[in-house]
Amino acid sequence: MPSLHLHDLTKRFTRHTALHGLSLTVQNGEIFTLLGPSGCGKSTTLWSIAGLHRPDSGSIAFGDRVVFDHGRVDVEPEHRNCGVVFQSYAIWPHMSVAANVGYPLKLRRTAKVEGSRFEPAPQHTIKLEGGRLSGYEAVSFTGIRDPCITAHIDRWARLLRTILTERVEQTLGLGDDDYGLDIRLYGHNAILEHIDPDTTPPREVGVMLLVNAPTQAAATAIAKVANPLMLHLPLPEMQYLPSFAFPTSPAETERGPAYEFVLNHTVDADSPTSMFRIRHTHEDTRA
Repeated sequence: MPSLHLHDLTKRFTRHTALHGLSLTVQNGEIFTLLGPSGCGKSTTLWSIAGLHRPDSGSIAFGDRVVFDHGRVDVEPEHRNCGVVFQSYAIWPHMSVAANVGYPLKLRRTAKVEGSRFEPAPQHTIKLEGGRLSGYEAVSFTGIRDPCITAHIDRWARLLRTILTERVEQTLGLGDDDYGLDIRLYGHNAILEHIDPDTTPPREVGVMLLVNAPTQAAATAIAKVANPLMLHLPLPEMQYLPSFAFPTSPAETERGPAYEFVLNHTVDADSPTSMFRIRHTHEDTRA
């Protein structure tokens, strides 16, 4: 594995900046640890290296090979030749740990994983999780079947984000740090995103726009600004105005408060039940 170089990486989510100008170098063969509290950017850094997050600025290189340079280079995850183990290991929940790890290698026909076994840990642990209010959401959905757009749906989605961001600033006076946008392309890669093995153009795509803002009124207003674009946005080379399909009227739906995951810790316990209040009762089931 060549050396890893991160330069000036920044990644923002809604109103939270996970990475702010991060720069570091990990030499070939070096064991490097990212240590910090929940929400400090550890997972975001790993996902950015693997290509599962697209940073808002900065660059990533493996040795002399640049795999990400904002606005210029963005190598797909499957072509970066690196891996990441998720906090919840089971990308495929029906598989064992070993099968989850071995499946990508099996697809590449580079390794075979077998003979795994369960080993009980010497210490019982309890996992603690928690969340907090991240804002309020509104969602819009439209269907696209125009072949000129479905053939370039990723480019169309980037265009939608760019123009919508500009119009929100012009009409509502909100900068892109004041809210969050998530554009999901169902029928294309909404579930697996960049790791989807099928790269053929889809015949039709359901576009879901998810807006997160500090208030419900702001989230709904941003979704309303997006409505004309989600109904008629053409690519620059198109000589006609396409029409898409809203399934509902009005197109936007208010989803109310949303919460984000902010706590993930494990605590040593004397037994699997020692941290839980348990009350035993006896019921006479005889008629």
